[in-house]
Amino acid sequence: MITRGCAEVVADNSNQLGEGPIWHSQERCLYWVDILADKVYRYDTVKHCVDFVHTPFYPSALVPKASGDFLLAVKEGIGTLSFETGLFTLEYPMGQDFPGTRCNDGKCDPEGRFWIGTMGMDEQAGAGSLYRLEENSGLTKVLGVVTISNGMAWDTSHQRFYHIDTPTRTIVAYEYERTTGAIRQPTTVIQIPADDGWPDGMAIDQEGKLWVALWDGWAVARFDPDTGEKLAEIKLPVSRPTSCAFGGKDLDVLYITSARAGLSADQLAQQPLSGALFATDHIYVKGLDTINFRIKDE
Repeated sequence: MITRGCAEVVADNSNQLGEGPIWHSQERCLYWVDILADKVYRYDTVKHCVDFVHTPFYPSALVPKASGDFLLAVKEGIGTLSFETGLFTLEYPMGQDFPGTRCNDGKCDPEGRFWIGTMGMDEQAGAGSLYRLEENSGLTKVLGVVTISNGMAWDTSHQRFYHIDTPTRTIVAYEYERTTGAIRQPTTVIQIPADDGWPDGMAIDQEGKLWVALWDGWAVARFDPDTGEKLAEIKLPVSRPTSCAFGGKDLDVLYITSARAGLSADQLAQQPLSGALFATDHIYVKGLDTINFRIKDE
């Protein structure tokens, strides 16, 4: 296993629960959320500045739309956010099967459908689900009895879908039907040892390898989903990295969000950068660009 160089701080803004980083290639900006502070952030890599807007409760994931706005998941559902004005319009209430749940991680699949997971506010076992949103047919439940629906990725051949349910400490691969969005035949491809922390958000690179943020693991690790082997590791000065995304002009920078929620005063004194946004270009591989949410006729 190769240990990469440590990541550098991009924005030391002490996020309570930084999450959901996505790269906007047209703007050359990175967007992410602080779920517990009700904020969506933007880091402009050209101007080297960070700004944010306030949103409704628990923003957890966002993706660009062709209109220039964003599709944003919040506690009760999914809607459109204008970052420039801060205006949010709820369009797709979730109608969750269990009370006391919220949206969590989400991404677009190769066809531009938005996939969003849910979880119990108290992390109740099996209270969450995984949904797929299409503009013309609304929300469809894809998986049920999920505890903390987290990282998602589609392989470079668009034939496999990867998903993390954090408490299982596994990454599961499904056969993925690109035309319909259907998934089937779950197979555990990666098992995270207890000493390595909890798998949270993830990204996939152009070689088909998975980069996984390890909550309480002080690292982001690169795994081979064909063998389950850990190939590389980026050590961090914080215990709770939450997610990662490729960005930069050539998609060769890995951005990493982190959290400070749940850490004691002593722990925060030992890791004062908890909640910062990090970046590293010591990865020697490129990622895949962000897929926008789009309707079928676009």
